Amino acid sequence: MKEYNDYVGMTRRYLKNYNQLRIAIENLDEDINARKELLRDESVAISRYGMQPGGGFSELTQAEAAAAKRVKCEQEIIELQSNKAEIERIIRKVDRALEGLSDADCDLVKGYYIDGYSWRQLGQQQFCSEKWARDKGNKALKEVAFMVFGIVVKPRQLRFVFAG
Repeated sequence: MKEYNDYVGMTRRYLKNYNQLRIAIENLDEDINARKELLRDESVAISRYGMQPGGGFSELTQAEAAAAKRVKCEQEIIELQSNKAEIERIIRKVDRALEGLSDADCDLVKGYYIDGYSWRQLGQQQFCSEKWARDKGNKALKEVAFMVFGIVVKPRQLRFVFAG
């Protein structure tokens, strides 16, 4: 079972890598399209058995090798699409969680974790101390973790227990 801090740490990593995840989606799109283009351009010739000399040659005929290459490319596309879908799911969860924060909390979380501002800079923007900005930002991070991962994130003492 994951502990509370594991989820908060994972959320912190999602936020710190937010921009890279968006770029990864674009790159995966490009890779998928390149492989699809390769499949469109590639054709598999009809095998001609009996006309080819035996012994000392590759185990696969030219047509079989082309078909194997095509199957491998199709599998790569499926894997890339799966990776892209997983990253998109994470981005959607983070986006929804950020929308659920107050404007001030969202500015702190985005500013520190995504845009790379210091707590001091963020405190100055919000006319408060660095410590206040850090404390408020860490509290907001925990809220984001809860919204991204759900009830499993809350420490045990804060969970609801229904006895029936």
